[in-house]
Amino acid sequence: MTAPSPLDRLLAIEQLRDLQARLCRLASARDWPAVEELFLPDGRFRAFGADGALTCFADGPGIGQAIDRALGAGTLIVRAFGEEFDVLSDSRAEARSSVEDLLFVGDRERVLHGFGWLSVAYRRDGGHWRIRSAEFTRIAREQR
Repeated sequence: MTAPSPLDRLLAIEQLRDLQARLCRLASARDWPAVEELFLPDGRFRAFGADGALTCFADGPGIGQAIDRALGAGTLIVRAFGEEFDVLSDSRAEARSSVEDLLFVGDRERVLHGFGWLSVAYRRDGGHWRIRSAEFTRIAREQR
């Protein structure tokens, strides 16, 4: 496995940033079919609570539905920032980012304000980066 050139690495990081932004936007819009398209067909999602307990998991098709069930009803806002990317090859990459999520119900009453980090493994598939696995670990949660 040959390391990518500096230019290829920068191009990959920019593409991965776009993918991360799209994931946050589509999750906030609760467009779960579009979220699923960001994952490989055999992709995996795991979420852990602040206590370390597994709170949501799904493999392959059904990732969006599993996240939707775990969240329940409401308006969701997801923000990721402080990304750290490791481009391992021309077809594999990993990233870690800080995440803040908010959930509102009814007349915009906030019921959840969470903080954590997201670890993602990416694979290039058909010339496009897709998510192989995503693991969200909550480190703090404010709930009303």
